[in-house]
Amino acid sequence: MADQLDLSADHWLGHLKESFEHQAEWRHMKAGEYPDDAERNRDAAAVFEKLAATIKDVTAETGALYAHACNDESRLYTVGEIERELMASIHISYDSAEEFVREVVETALRKDPDEDTKH
Repeated sequence: MADQLDLSADHWLGHLKESFEHQAEWRHMKAGEYPDDAERNRDAAAVFEKLAATIKDVTAETGALYAHACNDESRLYTVGEIERELMASIHISYDSAEEFVREVVETALRKDPDEDTKH
């Protein structure tokens, strides 16, 4: 059985908010470095700023699912990998942190073969 951490949804969502803020800063920096691609980088930065701003609106249910996934040490790496993959896209387009977190959780559950056998 995998080790379980016992950290709150607020803890994990706080880390995710910091990641969104870092990504927004990085995209703004890249917009300055690459004038030919500035518009796409600025657009991506705006999405990350919106995600950071809406992290407070993630529902308790979604936050609990996210914390459950993150607190499972056997799934934590997968969650981080999914987040990095989704954030790496220059075409990132989410309307809210809720939408992003739900996609992370749903994808993590699909990638976990043990979870699939429990249904």
